[in-house]
This record gives sequence, C-alpha cells and structure tokens, in this order.
Amino acid sequence: MATQFEAPRLTTSGVGRITRSAAEASALAEARDAGRAEARAELQATLVAHDSARAGMERASLALAGALDQIEHIDLGTLHDFEQQILTLAVSIAEEIVGREVDRGDDVILGSVRRALSMTPDRGAVVLRVNTADFAAVLESAALMGHRGGEVQVVADGGVSPGGCIAEVGALRVDAQLESAFERMREAFRP
Repeated sequence: MATQFEAPRLTTSGVGRITRSAAEASALAEARDAGRAEARAELQATLVAHDSARAGMERASLALAGALDQIEHIDLGTLHDFEQQILTLAVSIAEEIVGREVDRGDDVILGSVRRALSMTPDRGAVVLRVNTADFAAVLESAALMGHRGGEVQVVADGGVSPGGCIAEVGALRVDAQLESAFERMREAFRP
C-alpha cells in the first residue's frame, strides 16, 4: 500500500531560502522511494505481460504458418492431379481427332512420310516402312517426295500403325508413328 503523501509546509528563512523540517524531508524521501518501488513493480508487470503476449503471438504465428503450409500442400496436390487429368484428356482427344483424320484420307500418312524423310540424314538409300493400308498411297507419292541422299524404298509392314511410318538409313531409325508421338507426349507429361 502506498504511503499517503502530504505536501510539506515550507517556511522561509530570512535570506530567501525555503527550509523543511527533518520530518518533512524524511516523509518526502519515503514517498519518493515508495513511488519508485511502485513504478518498478508496474514496469515489471508490464514487461511480463508483454513477454506473455509476444509468446502467444509467436505460437499463433506458428500455427497459422502450419495451417497455410497444409493448405498449400493440399492445393498443390489437387492442382497437380487436376493438371494430369486435363493432360490425359487432351492427349486422348488428340488421338481421337488424329484417328479420324487417318480414316479420311492420305494426307496424314503423306505428312508423316515428309516429316520422317526430313529427319533422315544424307547417307544413302532410305527404307520407308508403312502400314499395308497406306502402302499404295505412299508408293504413288514417293516418287514426288524423293530424298536428297538417294533412293527411297517403300516397304509394307503390318507392324507399323496406320498413318505412321518408320524411316531407316543404315542403323538410324526415325519413328514417325502416331502412337509413338502420343506416347512421347504422355511421357513428357508424367510427373
């Protein structure tokens, strides 16, 4: 409990100085010491409350960071799964569209042959393997396509998919089959 402080009664001396009695000086010193002790106690209580609040905020901050991390991982996982589903659907749609184009005419096989021949080096004769259903169309157009390295031999091969071809120059093999292209696409999109 704080000491009640009474203002000292001041008296003046003949030379203009204010004097205090010994009791008043003692009461003043006691009040000053009590005020300092009270201020120290209040400061200490404020520091303890501040430290407690800071520790609580640190705990809340860690909990929030953990929750955000969990949300991010859940969202990223969901987003990744969604991307994979979209990519799989896109490849399936592309396969369906290309499959219909293969059924419609010779443009697809002739495009595959041109691509395959453009990727083969100038090292001599090229053996061009095509599906038996595409053989006649390729044979008819092969003379117009030619190859800068020499002769192009067209071979019917039931193992080659419709609309695709395989060009061979020595040990080099250029696979221009549609299934191979789609498999490379799927492989590129796999996690």
